[in-house]
Amino acid sequence: MSPDEAFEQLMNGHQRFLTGSQQSNFNLETATSSTQVQGQNPLASVLTCSDSRAIPAFIFDMSFGDIFVVKTAGAIATETQIASLEFAVVQLNCPLIVVMGHTMCGAIGATMQHLEGHSPQSPNLLHLVEHISHLIEGQADDTTNAVQSSTIQTAKRLTKHSDIIARAVTNGEVKIVTCIYDLSTGQLNFLE
Repeated sequence: MSPDEAFEQLMNGHQRFLTGSQQSNFNLETATSSTQVQGQNPLASVLTCSDSRAIPAFIFDMSFGDIFVVKTAGAIATETQIASLEFAVVQLNCPLIVVMGHTMCGAIGATMQHLEGHSPQSPNLLHLVEHISHLIEGQADDTTNAVQSSTIQTAKRLTKHSDIIARAVTNGEVKIVTCIYDLSTGQLNFLE
């Protein structure tokens, strides 16, 4: 499947999600079918926030095995997330990577508070907000702009820090798209 075909399938699924005409089947029989047990062949990888409201399978109306999901607070890409996406590209021949931020992101909000002088309560959280702060430089006064900046910078980080992903993109084997999921409307807004 080409990156454009994968993107079209996701957009068709998102349209079904928006109109309430979902076709996905989430049940035990589907989850344990022989095609699922024998392996996976996802049409897209989605790097998104750990937020419990940002669920790619629902947003794109996909089923078991259709999307390889990498979640982390703030939808950031550190070495572990990049390695996971490399795995999807190399081992699963995944033709599309979607970097999906979302409105009202708590991790972005915490980073903005950190930049105003409110430090997180643990070294781990400090590491997270310091990573995000580099992605939102110059945008820390507006949450919407900060989420967009973080999403775009994260997508750029994938090709900058991964020869595997950069080569696949250059060869036309993989496409990277960025979008923001609007929690209040359910709509995806695509960037760059």
